[in-house]
Amino acid sequence: MEDDGFGLYTWWADGIYYAVDNGANVINMSLGGNNPSSLLEDAVNYAYSNGVTVVVSNGNQSSVIQYPARYENALAIGATNAEDDRANPFHWGGGSNFGPEIDIVAPGDRVYGLNPSNGTNYSWFWSGTSQAAPHVSGVIALLLAENPTLTPSQIRTILRTTAEDEVGLPSEDIPGFDNYYGYGRLNAEAALNQAFLRVDETQTGNFSLYPNPVSGNEISLRTNENGLATVTIHSILGKKIKRFSAQISNKFLKIDLPSLEKGVYFISVTINEKTGFKKFIKR
Repeated sequence: MEDDGFGLYTWWADGIYYAVDNGANVINMSLGGNNPSSLLEDAVNYAYSNGVTVVVSNGNQSSVIQYPARYENALAIGATNAEDDRANPFHWGGGSNFGPEIDIVAPGDRVYGLNPSNGTNYSWFWSGTSQAAPHVSGVIALLLAENPTLTPSQIRTILRTTAEDEVGLPSEDIPGFDNYYGYGRLNAEAALNQAFLRVDETQTGNFSLYPNPVSGNEISLRTNENGLATVTIHSILGKKIKRFSAQISNKFLKIDLPSLEKGVYFISVTINEKTGFKKFIKR
């Protein structure tokens, strides 16, 4: 885009193709226009089909969502203020755009950053969905660092299912999906826990669990090596339940489980800098 904020769809499409072809994993687009473009949509689809997630700001007119956020294979991001309400208005006016294409919302009002005209001044702030989208792009980068196998579809599912619902104005943030908050406000910790749990279970490391399913308060772990083990137990929703370290002796470790409801849980075990994952069922 030019200094005055103007940009052609052809430039944006070229940027997407360039980023994908040169190794990008996630693309942030804090921009938008009011008219559709098959050229721009094709570029978004190209990124999606090549495993690159495209994150786009919804726009700031408190009206319908702009393009390319409206496209099916883009993540459409709205903005919230410090009270978790939809930013309407922002500190300068306007408001976070909304509509059925929205995925989630993220902080976007009075967001501090580097002053664009002064490379040492961090006291500058601005507001808009352009500030909200990078929050999501940053979390996606962390998700991919945790689990590089995640696809754009899996990333979208993680962000939607871990977003916090009903945190904003009750008149807009109704239970479940709504046009103002989508599936809820971004929750980085919950999203990272989900990425952690979605690692392919064929790459689980050298340990087994028994009994599984388990009906009591103990489960045993058998490995192919000894050493200090770090054990973490998560719920199916990614909530960390227990974490501890223990010395494995004779390639065996007995784990005392906390009080668990019936359901599916995950255990990760790190031994000698190798991490494996298993799920177990509490009945």
